[in-house]
Amino acid sequence: MTISFVDERINDNEIVRGSAGGPVFNTQVLRSRSGVEQRNVIWTYPLSKWEVGQRDLTQTQLDAINTFFRARLGKAVGFRFKDWGDYTCNSSQGIVQGVTVGGVTSYQLFKRYTSTTGVVQYRQILKPVSSTFVLYRNSTAINQFSLNSDGTLSLGFTPVATDTLTWSGQFDVPVRFDTDELRYQFKGYNPTTSQGIFSLYSLPVIELRNL
Repeated sequence: MTISFVDERINDNEIVRGSAGGPVFNTQVLRSRSGVEQRNVIWTYPLSKWEVGQRDLTQTQLDAINTFFRARLGKAVGFRFKDWGDYTCNSSQGIVQGVTVGGVTSYQLFKRYTSTTGVVQYRQILKPVSSTFVLYRNSTAINQFSLNSDGTLSLGFTPVATDTLTWSGQFDVPVRFDTDELRYQFKGYNPTTSQGIFSLYSLPVIELRNL
């Protein structure tokens, strides 16, 4: 099988509701005998993780999860995930950066996070939601572009040194399941809704650094 990613978002209502997670850094902490710490940053940029399982489900919800999980072949195939805690970007946060490789310049979307003390971190946006996307050239919205599904832009003009390119819109996160096992328990039957009641065990989801 050669397909490693499908441009499909996991069902927000039946599957994502109740999920827990967020950005995860990797930091090595070394402590001396005197108790002094040395902290080594392994990842400059975090990878987000979520726990979709560990909750009760109706038959309808289980059917949706079961179908989606089988189509992804467990860990094998990535997909889109909407992080309801961080899925929007305004024009003061949205940065468009040109990257030149082999004489060819491509333009990648980033989101800028700025703390109150002025510390800035940039997040590469790999899965923008095209229907919400707006590109700005020197604060003026323009339509001379083509937006690719990997968060790159093909521009219909050549930017000059004085141009500032920004963007706004929504974005998804490229992820995969971090398990090959979908495990659930039948707990009973609800005669009012005519549906089974199930308990879903752990179903972790992890962000993909690249596609």
